[in-house]
Amino acid sequence: MKQMWRGVIALVAASFLTATLTAPASAADAGSPAVTTAVATYQDAFSNYTRSSQALAASAGSGQKAIQAAFQDAQKAYNQANQAYTQAAKAISAAFANDISTANKTAKQAMRAANTAELKNQVNSSLAAAVAGATARRDAALSQLTPLGPAPTKPNATSANTGSSQNGSQSGSSGTGTSGSGSSGSGATGSGTSSTSGTGSGDNQQQPKGGRNKGNR
Repeated sequence: MKQMWRGVIALVAASFLTATLTAPASAADAGSPAVTTAVATYQDAFSNYTRSSQALAASAGSGQKAIQAAFQDAQKAYNQANQAYTQAAKAISAAFANDISTANKTAKQAMRAANTAELKNQVNSSLAAAVAGATARRDAALSQLTPLGPAPTKPNATSANTGSSQNGSQSGSSGTGTSGSGSSGSGATGSGTSSTSGTGSGDNQQQPKGGRNKGNR
């Protein structure tokens, strides 16, 4: 009689394990209410950051004050979305761990009551199905967490002016270099004239020497 009741208990426990922990996973069924709330909070924060990021990109051609204000708003929205993402991920992990713990406890109780190999196999199969269901719910919840991406960066409002200044400086430098080349060319010409004059003087000095030698002879 005891064995019969133990078999019934094992069968009921296995059925309970399968029914309670293998619910179909979908985007609407993310698991516990805590997970649903955390995911919804992150989605709202992500939408807010998306709007702030778009406003920051649109302010690139504005003044420095407008860019700074848009950058601060985007940075604040990013931090809030990042925190919401962390909280949602923690809630999903906690729900998954709770589902696995419950499945193992229920399976352990059912296994104690199972007195036949058939009941034990049924308990093991129910446990595997429960783990698969918990994993599917976890993955469905994680799929609703859109990746946040990198932190916002501040646009450079003076990039166009800086480029114009650099071009002007390069043009000035080119003009100065041309003038210097002209001066160097004049100096080289002068040096060549001086060398020619020196050579002529040397030839004039050799002629008197030759004349003197002829006179002595």
